[in-house]
Amino acid sequence: MRPITGSHRTAAAMTALGGVLITTGLIGLGGQGATASSHREAPLIAGEPQYDNTDVYAFRSPNRRKTVTLAANWIPFEEPAGGPNFYPWANDARYSIHVDNDGDAVRDITFRWTFDDHYRSRNTILYNNGPVTSLNDPNLN
Repeated sequence: MRPITGSHRTAAAMTALGGVLITTGLIGLGGQGATASSHREAPLIAGEPQYDNTDVYAFRSPNRRKTVTLAANWIPFEEPAGGPNFYPWANDARYSIHVDNDGDAVRDITFRWTFDDHYRSRNTILYNNGPVTSLNDPNLN
């Protein structure tokens, strides 16, 4: 058995230090908890949630691999359990998603929606008074 010399101790210490630094670096690169966007801190939009585009999702369509599915949300903090009285869409807004298909930072396609509220009866807050089977269904308010 050979005696442990100073150079062996130095090499062992450097190896241990390297291991600690690598481990610390990997932990530092690890996933951090993500938080949602804070839409309530934007003073110009905070009082008008109908105009607040909260999220846009784009992903390869599972059943049509050559297409992309887009999904977008407006109106922050509105949950499905909050119905049936949701915020209405703004009649004076144009809701748009701009898509760049070729990576040149210029929109190639724009999807745009506008809404117009119309009611058959203002005597109810409900959007329907029974099952709705078409856009012309008399149960649709």
